[in-house]
Amino acid sequence: MTALSGSLTILRQSRRSLNQKIKSLENAYSKGASMVLLLQSYWQKSMELSRSISYVELSVHPEFTEHFIDNLDFPDTYLW
Repeated sequence: MTALSGSLTILRQSRRSLNQKIKSLENAYSKGASMVLLLQSYWQKSMELSRSISYVELSVHPEFTEHFIDNLDFPDTYLW
């Protein structure tokens, strides 16, 4: 098992265990954007976060597509 396939398996298991704990926040992105624009403390926090986040381009990883498709959570049987 490669590091990528292990990570995808962990993500899939985590997603399943969190499904019942996650609550949808409708239009949360615009609320967050408004908070950042209107409150300096949120702006400063967003700038701190932006410096600690790194972008990973998965599409250039040779095994990504294969592992991604293998880890989709589609039913094993036809639905029709």
